[in-house]
Order: sequence, then structure tokens, then C-alpha cells
Amino acid sequence: GMLVPGVAKVREAARRTQCTNQLKQTILAMHNFESRNRRLPGMSAATPARISMFVDIFPDMESQSLYSRINFATEANIIALPDAPVT
Repeated sequence: GMLVPGVAKVREAARRTQCTNQLKQTILAMHNFESRNRRLPGMSAATPARISMFVDIFPDMESQSLYSRINFATEANIIALPDAPVT
């Protein structure tokens, strides 16, 4: 009986910590982008409106490989994903 509520509390604390860490990483990536480019992510006429600001900070969030696969020359900004089974 007492084990289940304890496990739930530990899991919730882990989820909260994970969310906090992801938020910190995103904010740090935005600051790094701004320091390097002297503008905020997504705030450029060169960045089409259909591209999320998060695409701009992919390289700063250890997602350079994903950023490299985006085809910015197409209307849909298609990401070339490897053929892999969906899990």
C-alpha cells in the first residue's frame, strides 16, 4: 500500500526535474544564439515565418544533425529522416 504513493511521488519529482532541465537548456541555447547572432531566434527577415524559432537553436541544443537535414530551399522545409522503424 505505502509503496505505490511513494513511487508516484518519485516519478513526479523526476518529471518535474526533467522539465526544468529542458527549459534551462532551451533558455541557455537562446542566449547562446543571441550572443552569437545579436538577435533572438526566429527574429530575422531571412528566417521564413513558417520556420519555428526552435529550428534556429537546434545547433545550440545538440541537434546539429537534425538542423543539417532540414532543406531550407523547399516550401515545406522537409526534414530528410533516415528510414527507421517507428517505435
